Amino acid sequence: MTGMFGPTPFDFTDKEGMADKPSLELYNAISGGVEAIGQSAYMPRWGGLLTEQQIWDVIAYVRTFSQR
Repeated sequence: MTGMFGPTPFDFTDKEGMADKPSLELYNAISGGVEAIGQSAYMPRWGGLLTEQQIWDVIAYVRTFSQR
C-alpha cells in the first residue's frame, strides 16, 4: 500500500508476517536496501555502514518485536 509519504512499512510486530520472512531476505534488504529485494527504493542500503555481523545483530533484534 502506498500512502502520502510512500509505501507503508512492513509491520515487524506481526508474528505470522515475521515467521514468513526468511533471514536472508531481511539481510539482503538491510544490506542492499529494500530495492535489492524488488521493493520500494525508500529504505537505503546499510551494507556500506554496517558490518555483516552488525546486520545479523539487527535482524535478531528486529525479530524480537514479533515475540512481545
